[in-house]
Amino acid sequence: MTDRVGQQLGNYRLLRLLGRGGFADVYLGKDVRRQMLVAVKVFHERLTDHNLKQFLNEARLFRLKHPHIVQLLDFGIEDDNPYLVMDYVPGGSLRRLHPKGTRLPLSLIVSYVTQVASALQYAHEEGIVHRDIKPENMLVGEQQQILLADFGIASIAYTTPSLVVQDQAGTIPYMAPEQLQGRPRPASDQYALGIVVYEWICGDRPFHGTFPEIQSQHLSVPPPSLLERVPSLSPLVEEIVMTALAKKPNRRFVSIHAFAIALEQACLAHADPAPKVGESPPPRAVLMKNSSPQNPPEHLALFAPSRRPLAEMAPSPLLLQGDGGDTHIAGQPPAAEDQSAPIPRPTRRKHVFLAGAALVLAALVVADILFAALNPLRSLLPGSTVTSTVTINVESKGLADTFNITAVTGTSHPAERQVAARILSATSVPGQSTVTSSGSIPGGTRATGALTFINNSNSPLTFASTVLTGKSGVPVSFNGPITVPSVPPSALTVTGFAVNVGPGGDIPAFDIVTTCCVTGILVKNTTAFTGGQNGVAHTAVEQGDIDAATNQVVAMLKPGVLSALQKQVLPNEAVAPNSLQCPDNLTANQKAGDHAGSMTVSGTITCTEEVYDQQAAFTMAMNLLKAEARLKFGPNFALRGNIVKGVTQVTPGSGGTVNLVVSAEGVWVHQFSDAAKQNLAKDIAHMSKQDATNYLLTQPGVSNVAIVISSDTILPDAAHITIEIKPVPVASGTPTTILGRPIVVPTPHREWG
Repeated sequence: MTDRVGQQLGNYRLLRLLGRGGFADVYLGKDVRRQMLVAVKVFHERLTDHNLKQFLNEARLFRLKHPHIVQLLDFGIEDDNPYLVMDYVPGGSLRRLHPKGTRLPLSLIVSYVTQVASALQYAHEEGIVHRDIKPENMLVGEQQQILLADFGIASIAYTTPSLVVQDQAGTIPYMAPEQLQGRPRPASDQYALGIVVYEWICGDRPFHGTFPEIQSQHLSVPPPSLLERVPSLSPLVEEIVMTALAKKPNRRFVSIHAFAIALEQACLAHADPAPKVGESPPPRAVLMKNSSPQNPPEHLALFAPSRRPLAEMAPSPLLLQGDGGDTHIAGQPPAAEDQSAPIPRPTRRKHVFLAGAALVLAALVVADILFAALNPLRSLLPGSTVTSTVTINVESKGLADTFNITAVTGTSHPAERQVAARILSATSVPGQSTVTSSGSIPGGTRATGALTFINNSNSPLTFASTVLTGKSGVPVSFNGPITVPSVPPSALTVTGFAVNVGPGGDIPAFDIVTTCCVTGILVKNTTAFTGGQNGVAHTAVEQGDIDAATNQVVAMLKPGVLSALQKQVLPNEAVAPNSLQCPDNLTANQKAGDHAGSMTVSGTITCTEEVYDQQAAFTMAMNLLKAEARLKFGPNFALRGNIVKGVTQVTPGSGGTVNLVVSAEGVWVHQFSDAAKQNLAKDIAHMSKQDATNYLLTQPGVSNVAIVISSDTILPDAAHITIEIKPVPVASGTPTTILGRPIVVPTPHREWG
């Protein structure tokens, strides 16, 4: 490859090489006109007359202006070599900031993804696909913002025949299956960003190997489980990442923006509360400015289906992403995929849609005129006003889940499902207890004398203590073991003693003359045993006396210590079970066996126990359940009443951590704002009771309908229709008790209703 340092391309002098890629080199350049630093990307391959015009047209397309996109300043051709000029971002790339193998915290991942997705959403709405999403193309700006680079450069390389990508090793790990098959689309960028998020979470990409091996894995091999690599990860986060990595584009999120929102909610970076009962949810079926059936507003369909059929995910006609990148009505098959079709533009079919809307409006006006003409007397008769009450039972959905939350001492990280814990400590005042000694030691002494052992064998003999009995029948013994030598002198003399206390142990010399212990040993007392005396027993301290005094001091001091600990527990905290420890600092003035009539134990005791922020754990579980409900049920469902929550399991962890299992359960009800109810009244005005019932049952969230009309079978105008909303009760499951309330023991991600 040619080193162009020092050369000048147009108005740009190349100062030094910043990096090399598979199809281009990047230089730090200087704009000699404006005296500013720029980045110049020079492609390796030369252009021919055949594709010169195509390159110029492609380059003009990528003048994108967005706060998270590196600005393309200029482009040109020098000696048939094309080049692009961009803003110079000196902060480096996220790959440089976080080398391969680095695991990032979820809060940081959400920050990066939000910024990158904002840039990609803007480009997709302009009909442009990046095609080369990877950490190397995410640069850090002066304000620490993320700037997406190489926008459109990959597209130029793919669509310009002479610019052959010679080495895709840096790109293939992030390429979507349809892009590998030559059909890139906006969902391809979502797949690549999903690979990046996967890598940031566990420190490794899902697929490895040669180019053909990675290509095959992208096309047919599911990514390895993130939970197996990061057991502490939320299953909801894994589900969102795996949805973005679906093999088929129509199984991913409907937009890159929807992917970012889902990831943000699951990571609790910015959990939006669900609408309260009575508040108006976002509009359900209003086409906003610049929207069309081919480009619906985000609130119409944030999420594409992941595991369930379309009919289950979208009981009402929601717009979802189709195989070809367009949208279609759920429950109707998408049109056959046109692999050669260009990227859809937001304004396509706009005039057709507006014309259809105009025809519908005209038909409604004509119908109202005909109805008034056919019923002229109804509005003229006095006192004949017809009223109607429409009671709508709206759909209710129950949701219960359990969440693993860790309480940690020190700094806690909510994004990693951590809450704070503390170690409490309290020390008692000094105390003491005295008890009477319960033991006794007999008095008197034993008689002692000399015992001589003679070895008649040819080797030394060793043996233990034994009881010897002489002519007098008095038992004596000695302290063993002893060894008697076999060579002269072959005798050994040791001190012997009477087994029993008193003068009865005084035996004469040679009272003991006998063999003993082992074969070959003869023993005798060559002198008399003397010194045996009777005595009086002494009172002594037993170990039980020390234990009794200790227990008395602990029983006296511990209640005050526990009371002091309890006063330290804050209202939002709960005590971790089995964490109480009360080592004593007590000492006894006597030890077991001492001759003493009494003994005293004195000192203090210190107790410690661990508490955790239970309210923070409850709040975290409720926010997780709300985010899960928003993903499952959509924005038109609001929480009814309160979420029932409780800690169902507490186990100690390592390093002072406490592992919590928190249960949360709530009921969400489909909402109808006042404006929505007015629109329904207008829709069913002048209908028959049966037609109105059938119509209302087709509306999203409506479970059952009861219509009462005062004096006619035809509904009156909208002003005389009252619509009442009632939720449908949710069937209960097997009850248990959490915080004294009967609730359902939840299993992970169980849904009913």
